[in-house]
Amino acid sequence: LLVRDGWISPVGLVMDPEAPADIIPTPDQDYDYLEVAHIIPFSASSRSSLRTMLYRFVGQDISDLLSGANINDPSNALLLPPGSHKFFDAFQFGLECQNRHYFLRKAPGVRLNRQLRLHDEGDEIIFGRQSRRVPPPSPLFCNLQLAVGRVMRACGAAETIDMILKDEDEFNRGSVEGDYWHRVGASYLRRKLGALQGSDRLSTDEYDDDINSSDEDLRVMSHRAIYA
Repeated sequence: LLVRDGWISPVGLVMDPEAPADIIPTPDQDYDYLEVAHIIPFSASSRSSLRTMLYRFVGQDISDLLSGANINDPSNALLLPPGSHKFFDAFQFGLECQNRHYFLRKAPGVRLNRQLRLHDEGDEIIFGRQSRRVPPPSPLFCNLQLAVGRVMRACGAAETIDMILKDEDEFNRGSVEGDYWHRVGASYLRRKLGALQGSDRLSTDEYDDDINSSDEDLRVMSHRAIYA
């Protein structure tokens, strides 16, 4: 990522203080140690409930993209300073990719740090200024991360999702089979989202084994939340 973007975070234009001498800073350059920010969280490689939830947003199985070395591929990562990294992980901003161009999107009503305020809503973000040999961020992952953030804000579901991931860790430590728990987690998320949106059809007390119907239910709810 340092090679791809020339030791500078394209979001906020922050330079790592350990950049080589031949990297020329701009006037009034801002400096901070840069971190790798996963677009799709690293935990998706091991947490079945998170992979199931992402599957329902995309409508196709992307497990092969979230397993093994793929989760750490440059196409699933950005360079960000620590403060901006926290805002990104909290879905307070994201990147929309259209025709191989990336545009910054900010959550409404959020107070961002100074580095992120350098960009206006919809500003284009340029990756690969120094090297085109390293893959740019995946358009699929960028748009998926943005869509998930919008749905979470619209449904008020951030705490629900965090609870599912926390509970999955506890169940896994108790040696409960992951395949069982991802279905329980998906069912719980479906009921909570249904309750938040006033959907009687989805608010059931029993866990649903019908994966096809739950896929469609969550896709419909996701679309409603995105376009609300």
